[in-house]
Amino acid sequence: MIEIDRTIVYNRNYARETHWCPDCAAEVEMITAFEAARFARVSSHTIFSKAEEGEIHSVVTPDGVLLLCTNSLSS
Repeated sequence: MIEIDRTIVYNRNYARETHWCPDCAAEVEMITAFEAARFARVSSHTIFSKAEEGEIHSVVTPDGVLLLCTNSLSS
């Protein structure tokens, strides 16, 4: 018999906060890459790739958290 315990820590500090999106030139709702992956129903790897390619607007906070523009996820 194998028993596996798993703990998932989910940081919601940045959830549903507005931040300046330089690409939209506006204050927009920004979410983390993992929230964006759930929103778009794709893997987090896909989200990171699209952000790196500029397909999704993104900013990095001073403490190193990647945030993604929900406007660019919707389009």
